[in-house]
Amino acid sequence: MIVTATRTQTELENAPGAVTVIDREMIEEAPARDLVDIIAETPGISLIGTGVGGRKTLSIRGADSRHTLILIDGRRIAASDAVMGHSNFENSWIPLEEIERIEVVRGPLSALYGSEALGGVINIITKVPTDTWSGQVKLGGGMPEGDGGENINSGAAINGAVIPGRVAASVSAGYIHERAIPDEDNPAISEIEGREIYSFSPKIYLTPTKNHRIELFASIVDEERDYITTSGSAKIDYTYVLDKYTAGISWSGTTGPLESQIDIYRSQVDKVSIKEYAATGVKSKTPDKATNDVVDAQTSMQLGFNLFTLGGEWREESIEADSLDDIGGEETVTYKSAFAQDEISLFNERLLLTPGLRYDHHEYFGSDGLSTTLRSGENDRPDQPQSGLRSCIQRTDRQTDLARLQCQYRPAQFYRQPGRQARNVRQLRGGVWNTSDPLLPPACFISITKSTTSSAMIWSVTTR
Repeated sequence: MIVTATRTQTELENAPGAVTVIDREMIEEAPARDLVDIIAETPGISLIGTGVGGRKTLSIRGADSRHTLILIDGRRIAASDAVMGHSNFENSWIPLEEIERIEVVRGPLSALYGSEALGGVINIITKVPTDTWSGQVKLGGGMPEGDGGENINSGAAINGAVIPGRVAASVSAGYIHERAIPDEDNPAISEIEGREIYSFSPKIYLTPTKNHRIELFASIVDEERDYITTSGSAKIDYTYVLDKYTAGISWSGTTGPLESQIDIYRSQVDKVSIKEYAATGVKSKTPDKATNDVVDAQTSMQLGFNLFTLGGEWREESIEADSLDDIGGEETVTYKSAFAQDEISLFNERLLLTPGLRYDHHEYFGSDGLSTTLRSGENDRPDQPQSGLRSCIQRTDRQTDLARLQCQYRPAQFYRQPGRQARNVRQLRGGVWNTSDPLLPPACFISITKSTTSSAMIWSVTTR
């Protein structure tokens, strides 16, 4: 069963889209240190360099990395990659030992998750404890040829029932250390940055009745990165100190024909950039903070051959930075959204239609329309997951969010200039792919983009 493609539990073979599931066994077999290492070889996934320290962000089907939404158990994490330049800090939020599987959905899912999911969604599903206690310990490392690159990768996890059937708990922790790798042509500077990461993730599950569950969750990550570069003749040592955490509460339950879930949580990234000139020892520090407060709710009901899902989201994003001192050092934006979806199963599940729509409201710019999606699937081989023909067409109005409004972290000045218009991007994306016939390309995807601040129209066709 998977949950990301429709926000409801769906058999993989019935999922209305191109879905790849990376299970626990595959994760354990991979010499992975973070999310990038795990899914780098997944079809449709490409890595985009940020230009600093060998950092890479994830892209689905060639879309900009900011159009790839990363979730943990269906929940957002603070979008540091959009706020903090040259970052890929979203790739190491929880210990790898906590992960049960990863669901990668290629193709637009904006009607369910908002315009950040124009390219697709990567959903990290964590382990749920059972009544039997279990655990694991991992210790690995490596010493590559040449200077630098030595690494240690360790972790541990334990979970089980405190009171069988009523209270369960899980705890996981991880430690990663990687030494910076010097540039071959100029060993005085770094080609790939060094990293040291401590991560810790506790959870408590309460089951007051058979049909209701409450989850208390948290994730804490302390991370430090370092690399050496030059500016002219000056040698500069950069250090990034990152404190990341997520904490919240979730309720899920069944009431009559309704299956519902409510999530309330906060996700935050604190970053301090330290710049030191080697010759003089002069240091400068630049702090940044990105925070997401989210309330997310949905309910589903089966009615005949229709599975209806209704939901909504309230989200407040805030940024704190020194460069915002003239407006109080902080800027905040609130988003509100509502979505609806119908999963229609016809001809004994051989034909699947999934229409959906979403309404988003931006605190400063209001709304410019609905995101609409129509996905379909035809199962010609029910015994084979994801067999048959899949298609998708989506229209999305993507408004400029808080992170993209920043020009040197000055969104408020942008808001207050008379006559300025938000950069709303209207995008039509569609695709058809056949997973049964090896002679046909696995995917043909078309994207047409129109910006309200430009008369230009951009279109592209990709095969994945």
